[in-house]
Amino acid sequence: MKRTVLMIAMVMALTTIAKAQEQAADRSPIRAYLMYGNGTKGIPGFTNKHNAVVGGGELLLNNGFGVGMDFGGRGKLSCEKCEAQTNVALFGSYNLPLTGSLSRLEPFINGGYSFVSPKGWNISDHMVTFGGGANYWLGHGFGVRVEARDNLSFKNGTAHYPEYRVGVIAEF
Repeated sequence: MKRTVLMIAMVMALTTIAKAQEQAADRSPIRAYLMYGNGTKGIPGFTNKHNAVVGGGELLLNNGFGVGMDFGGRGKLSCEKCEAQTNVALFGSYNLPLTGSLSRLEPFINGGYSFVSPKGWNISDHMVTFGGGANYWLGHGFGVRVEARDNLSFKNGTAHYPEYRVGVIAEF
């Protein structure tokens, strides 16, 4: 009996995902975004707070899967002798378009590799990056993007660099 219920639930879930993917076929696979956010260094404690401005793009490949790249800067807005950092991230993603009354909402997860460079292109820290969020489409090809992401560094032990960002997204 348990096996039958599990099989029915799996079929229903796969049918819903397939229907959502069909409905998303009219969306463009090329996307660009510009975001602003805040981040910290360290969990627990949340020390060394910083602001970040990030631009990026994503190419949706098939069945909601995609690849993307971020390029941005981070630093403190109010401090003396502060150094800005360059941050680059390469990631894979999965986007799940919803159907019906939630069709404007598109949750996603992503994960990949990022690095930080405090001066020019002198790479100082390699990190694993992962997170998720949602796109909310306001109209055809334009929307709002909200994201939470953690950059995990193993340079001197383990350090977390969580970021929380909001911005605009466009399809081309």
